[in-house]
Amino acid sequence: MGFLDKLKENFELGPLVIEAGGVALIVLYGGIGWAYEAYATYSRAWPTTTGPSAAFVRLTNISINTSMVMNGCINFFLLTVLTWLGAPISGGHYNPAITIGHMVTGNIMLVKGVLYILAQLAGSVGGTFLYGLIVPAFLKTVAEYGNVTSGLPKIHSAFGYQNFVIQFLGAFGLMFVFYALRIEKKGGSNQSFGVAIGAITAATVMCFGEFTYHPPGMPKRDQDKLQGVTCNSNLNPARVFGPALFNFSSLRLASLIYGIIGPIIGATVASLVYKWFLHKKEVEEEDEENMVMD
Repeated sequence: MGFLDKLKENFELGPLVIEAGGVALIVLYGGIGWAYEAYATYSRAWPTTTGPSAAFVRLTNISINTSMVMNGCINFFLLTVLTWLGAPISGGHYNPAITIGHMVTGNIMLVKGVLYILAQLAGSVGGTFLYGLIVPAFLKTVAEYGNVTSGLPKIHSAFGYQNFVIQFLGAFGLMFVFYALRIEKKGGSNQSFGVAIGAITAATVMCFGEFTYHPPGMPKRDQDKLQGVTCNSNLNPARVFGPALFNFSSLRLASLIYGIIGPIIGATVASLVYKWFLHKKEVEEEDEENMVMD
């Protein structure tokens, strides 16, 4: 069977639409969350002589801590619902790293996995376009001043290997949940699986997204300006792809590499660890039980 035949055999429009649409919403909602984060970080330092300060004052009650909790809640509720809806149709991946984790352990065919990834990247582009179309101009201006472009915050140069480690560990945990609750089906229903995915992603955002960088010695009005963060992709390379495609020149290459390679390696290692150790142990225990029963 040739490649085109395999492509036709694995092509199902429904799962691809679910994957693309889910990623589009993740990019859009996540981008708006980071835009508010940028605003909350330095709104009181905005130069009143050059900006529409009256519009900005409407949100001055938002603090950086409040905005991070809000970001976490956005991820929790959105991913819980999306995973619950998508699990019986596409598996609810919404993440190239998760799809690759399925591919390396043979839980999804190579051609089907590639189609999923293409759909996810297309959804990322669509979500970035929606961000530019929907978000008010004043909020985009605030976000860009705070180094959040198209809803994607820039990784500061002060953060190097730390960001890779965060991305790796976060995606490792995310893939581990996928393997245990979805592939091995040890966690009950799709509803409980969705809650687990939403919870681990929200925890990562609220914990590590707070590591913002504020350099000392800056002018007073810029002291609170968001100069960069440690974790910007929510453990999802597709979250990076669309914004980076539209604004590649304004984002550091290293931050893009961390946001893409880190989650992929983390998810791959988690899949292999679960398959080689936990899954094998379970099978052996089941075989022993069957032998005793026989």
